[in-house]
Amino acid sequence: MKRLFFGMLFVFLVWGLFAQSATQSIVITGTVPQILNIVTESSVTTFDLNELGATVLLPSVTFKSNLKSWVIKVYSENASNLKNDDNDLISYTFTLGTLFSNISLLSTEPNFGESGYKLMSGKTAKTGTLQSMAITYSGDGGTFWSYDAGSFIDTITLKVAVN
Repeated sequence: MKRLFFGMLFVFLVWGLFAQSATQSIVITGTVPQILNIVTESSVTTFDLNELGATVLLPSVTFKSNLKSWVIKVYSENASNLKNDDNDLISYTFTLGTLFSNISLLSTEPNFGESGYKLMSGKTAKTGTLQSMAITYSGDGGTFWSYDAGSFIDTITLKVAVN
């Protein structure tokens, strides 16, 4: 009986040593790359100024983002003014689709709460979101003819950033 007991104990011990289970885990991670960009149809717009004022359509812009929270910042070199070599200024307001309507732009990159700053909450469609752009300048009350002939220039900068 003792032999049977020790024999059975030996079998269980040997079986226990070889029958232990082994577990191994592998962590796999896939990453979706961040997409946040802006594309304009053109980078130069030329038009004739007149004394009555006008709304001038600019090239459209497409925003693409797969982020839940991002910002659009718009500003201009001359703070919403077309300027010539004599530093004469023709003020204008800026419109960007449904995002900005007739705003005056700052000459520096805007911060939260300032003109030209728009917090976006949500992704765009895969193809992006197309927005039209325009500037509007008013009649100048008779000073138009005092300007020298030539170009009045401003540079508008559009920037997208992660919020």
